[in-house]
Amino acid sequence: MPPSLPPTAGVFGGLKRALFRHYRESLGRELSALGVRYDDLLDPTQDPDVDAALRRLPPGDIEARNARLRRALNLQMKRETLPEELRRLQTPWAHYALGELYRVRMENRERRELNTPRPYRRSIP
Repeated sequence: MPPSLPPTAGVFGGLKRALFRHYRESLGRELSALGVRYDDLLDPTQDPDVDAALRRLPPGDIEARNARLRRALNLQMKRETLPEELRRLQTPWAHYALGELYRVRMENRERRELNTPRPYRRSIP
């Protein structure tokens, strides 16, 4: 007989999925209102891996990221949001940096396992 889960596991699993879905929709609305993507929230000053991943991206992606961040800061300072027709065009979950960030972290893990130094030395102030 297979091991059985506690009777409340299904209830909490469903609750967890419902809360995650609600959070993701809420965050998507907030990101669309400012015209940014989820990957724009990655901070290169806090994580050297993010910095390395952003340096590997094509210049066009970096320029688009900077433009989205400038627009979001401008809207925030004015206490405004994007018009509804522009909000519908936004793609907050279109990832452009997470794949490269994953590769950087895999390379770092491999370097740790092989005891080789990192190709970049950066200290966070």
